[in-house]
Amino acid sequence: MIEAISERITEFLADSKEISKDIDEFSCYKYGIEIALSTMLNIVLILSIGAVTGRFIESVIFLAVFIPIRQFSGGYHADTYFRCNMFFCISFVMVLLLFEILKVYNSVYLLLAIDLFSLSIIAFFSPIENRNKPIPAEKRMGLKLKAILISALISLVSLIMHCYSVVYGSLLSCTLLMISVLIISGKIKERRKRNYES
Repeated sequence: MIEAISERITEFLADSKEISKDIDEFSCYKYGIEIALSTMLNIVLILSIGAVTGRFIESVIFLAVFIPIRQFSGGYHADTYFRCNMFFCISFVMVLLLFEILKVYNSVYLLLAIDLFSLSIIAFFSPIENRNKPIPAEKRMGLKLKAILISALISLVSLIMHCYSVVYGSLLSCTLLMISVLIISGKIKERRKRNYES
């Protein structure tokens, strides 16, 4: 569906002479529109789940943490937009469930362990490439440093919030953990693909 809508929008832009009908430029714009539509749909889905379940603030916090780090760290990418939307929603629901568990245990040491694990995975493995968007070698270190810096800042905020009994500190750590799990999943998928191709 996203591909079909993107195709129509791109054709409209080409017919309106806003973009060239050159195949490379057309494909580039079409892919950009697909990504924009998929991202908007993901945001709407997460906010809707948050609103329906009475977890709207949690959905906003999840998106505010997830989107900037994933932009630099990369991670697991589904093969279709439907699967992407589905995995994103499942990721959010899993973060909410883990958040509820952590609220019961209320341990700063557990939170610290989660943050250190997540930071280690992000520092060691990121950025994970998307097959449709290869990362030039000269940009890899910059992306890695940005992912580490943002994650470290979020970990620090999480621990400070926890010390002041702000429950949302645990949500920040849960989101970081989910990002690290998706990075590991992306690495495993990448390795399997390489083994299959060789």
